Amino acid sequence: MLTALATDFLAWSTAHDAHRAVRTPIHQFFSKPSLARLEGRVVARVQKLGARLEGFSNTGIAVNLNNVFKSHVSGKLAR
Repeated sequence: MLTALATDFLAWSTAHDAHRAVRTPIHQFFSKPSLARLEGRVVARVQKLGARLEGFSNTGIAVNLNNVFKSHVSGKLAR
């Protein structure tokens, strides 16, 4: 019979193993070198977005940022 501590550890270990199995295939995309290679493109896109958003300032027009995030993510997945 397992003690409460052993049961808690077993549950944590199983969850951690599942997390590791999911994380391993995408780990390469979040390494420091990979992020450093993307930094210039990300900065350029954010600056462009900022300039476009400034165009909407003081106009009273609502900007749907969901589209901004969808566009950015789908652009990254397509590369």
